[in-house]
Amino acid sequence: MSVQAEKKIEIWRVKELGVILQNLSDLLKRSTHQEWANVFHHYHTETQNILLSPEFKIDPLKRLVLNIKNCFHSLSSLRNLSMQGDLPGEGRELQQDFERGKARLLKVLDELEKRMIEYVH
Repeated sequence: MSVQAEKKIEIWRVKELGVILQNLSDLLKRSTHQEWANVFHHYHTETQNILLSPEFKIDPLKRLVLNIKNCFHSLSSLRNLSMQGDLPGEGRELQQDFERGKARLLKVLDELEKRMIEYVH
C-alpha cells in the first residue's frame, strides 16, 4: 500500500472507530449477547494496537475493516440481532442504542474504505 493512501486516513478516524467498537461491546455486554460483546472487544483491541504501532500501516486497518463488515454479511448477522435487557423496557432502549451504534459503525467503515482506495492516473 502506498504512503499516499496511508496519508488519507486521519488518526482521529481510527480513534473514532475504536470508540464506536467499545460502545457496541458495552451495549452487547448489557444484553444477552456476550459472544458478540467479546468479538467487538477484540476488534477494539485490534484498533488500539493499530493506533499504538510506532508506524501507521494501512494493511492491518484494511483487514480489521473487512472483518468487521463480514459480521454484517453472515448467517449470524448483526443486522437482525435482537437486544434484550434484564429489566422491563430495557430491551427497547438497548435495541435503539444498538441500531444507532451499528449505523454509526457502518458509516465510519464506509468512510475508511473510501479513503483506502488508491486511484491510478
